[in-house]
Amino acid sequence: MNIVWFKRDLRLSDHLPLQMALQGNHPVLLLYIFDPLIMAQPEHSPRHWRFVMQSLREMKSRLEAKGLSFNMIYGASKEVFQHLIRLYQIQGIYTHLEVGLKASRDRDEVVLSLFKENRTKYYQFEQDTVEKNRMDRKGWEEQRMSYFDSETIDLDWSKADIIDLPSHIRDIFDIRQMDSGYFETDSNFQIGGELQARKVLSSFLDDRYLSYAQFISKPYHTVETCSRLSTYLAYGCISIREVYQAVKRKMDTADLDLPNLEQYLIRLFWRGHYMQKLETDADLQFQPTNRELIQVERDFDEELFEAWSNGKTGYPIIDATIRSLEATGYANFRMRATLVTFATFTIWQDWKEVATRLAQLFLDFEPGIHYGQMHLQAGLTGYHTLRLFNPTAQLEKHDRNGQFTKQWLPELREVPIRYLSQPWFMPYDVQKAAGCIIGQDYPEPIVDYEIATRIAKSHYWRMRQKLEVFDALPAIFEKHCLPKNIPGYLKALEINREEYLKARK
Repeated sequence: MNIVWFKRDLRLSDHLPLQMALQGNHPVLLLYIFDPLIMAQPEHSPRHWRFVMQSLREMKSRLEAKGLSFNMIYGASKEVFQHLIRLYQIQGIYTHLEVGLKASRDRDEVVLSLFKENRTKYYQFEQDTVEKNRMDRKGWEEQRMSYFDSETIDLDWSKADIIDLPSHIRDIFDIRQMDSGYFETDSNFQIGGELQARKVLSSFLDDRYLSYAQFISKPYHTVETCSRLSTYLAYGCISIREVYQAVKRKMDTADLDLPNLEQYLIRLFWRGHYMQKLETDADLQFQPTNRELIQVERDFDEELFEAWSNGKTGYPIIDATIRSLEATGYANFRMRATLVTFATFTIWQDWKEVATRLAQLFLDFEPGIHYGQMHLQAGLTGYHTLRLFNPTAQLEKHDRNGQFTKQWLPELREVPIRYLSQPWFMPYDVQKAAGCIIGQDYPEPIVDYEIATRIAKSHYWRMRQKLEVFDALPAIFEKHCLPKNIPGYLKALEINREEYLKARK
């Protein structure tokens, strides 16, 4: 038989490993493994596995309607495949390349060694415009567009010979060993599944996209006006190619609204860029893009970190965003960036601790995008412009009426708008009238933003302006940047380096 091993590709359409396995002359086993090693990684939390379970149950239900089966089991991947290799004559194992954490890469290496020992053929296919073993970006942009423009895969299930695992294997690796919480649903979170992904895509292209650019940074509105496809793309409930082609078809009939869809396509392109970065350099999970910036030694102050992590900093937009993430798993890009720059600069916390906490909260946690964005916001590349997001300014500009902030911070609901971004400036009689005493009902600021940020930037720039940081950049450009952009980066580098040397003299 053939086995299709599902990972971050939880769909039954536009799925090359599935197509290749079904085209063979052997029965096919469809398999997802809840691996306790992967599930126990600190970046993961139950919300991720609930979404996966919902997606798998939908797949299983759709297949059962065709009289076919799907297998979900719980156990170490190596042990599962050891049992299957003993039990069956496996012709081939078909799967997608997963751009994941070190734990998932280690898992893949272990099972690949097992397959080699047993002469079991293993076919791994690329997806999401990511290429394995690519060490630079020459030709990558062309490959990306070739993938986007190629036809999606339609699967023929009419002659599919899908087999089920024997009961004794299902008993050994019974998913009921997992925490019961993984089988629950929470209406505050997006529901997993390929059909759900298509509903979300359709609603975006029907009318939600019309306000995409206008509200892209507004935390109250983006729940509706952003595509909300990131979680479905992260777990492969829908292929990025299908989304791209649906958007292009809409653009053919939406002439007056092209800017909204054009902006969305740019973000689809960037998604593949960041995932390719992690595939090319897997150590980005642990080290800065510019290794010389490992010298930027940030602190881990448990009290400050816990205040930030639990939405008790005294800065309303920070606290509201954390609390909304805790409750729903969603925040827009600007609010995520605001959280990161506050944590890594204003309170000067270790970026790895920040990355882990946010990974737990983001329902759409995608390692490639996650670590690439962490490096960008925490200033770990050595060449991107440093942009720090002042939480007071972000609230005043992007939550001007306080709808988002007051939704997630009920203790501030009666606070006048003029004081909402800086409630510590409220006179005491206003605090009493609002039912919000600062330091009692809502915390005082854990640090002075201006002073703390100025000190942090001073520490940071002392490290970033070292010659070693400048000298590491050409190799980074060659590895991670598109060839058309590299000359501009090198020219800017030369100017910056010369200015620094002059200043030092």
